[in-house]
Amino acid sequence: MIARNIPDGREFAFDGDVKMKQGDTTLTCDHLVIVYSESTKTGTAWGSGNKFREGMENGSQIKCITASGNVMIVQKERTTVAGKIIYDNATDTITIME
Repeated sequence: MIARNIPDGREFAFDGDVKMKQGDTTLTCDHLVIVYSESTKTGTAWGSGNKFREGMENGSQIKCITASGNVMIVQKERTTVAGKIIYDNATDTITIME
């Protein structure tokens, strides 16, 4: 994991067999980048309670998540496979790319 400060937030990058889980949804990929924006609101983050979340300010909120390389999202009986996905928290949308 590599963490760095960026304008108005922080960026966390993970390489290698990355696995994120929230509820009944699991995301696996080769590379994952999570961008947090600094905010006065307290938001719930994907992966809340996991090690990467430790040390984050209470006012941080996920801005976007980009997963690339052998991306797979599994939710119950549904599976999505892609080369890259981008989750935009502001619009609550996921863009799936080959």
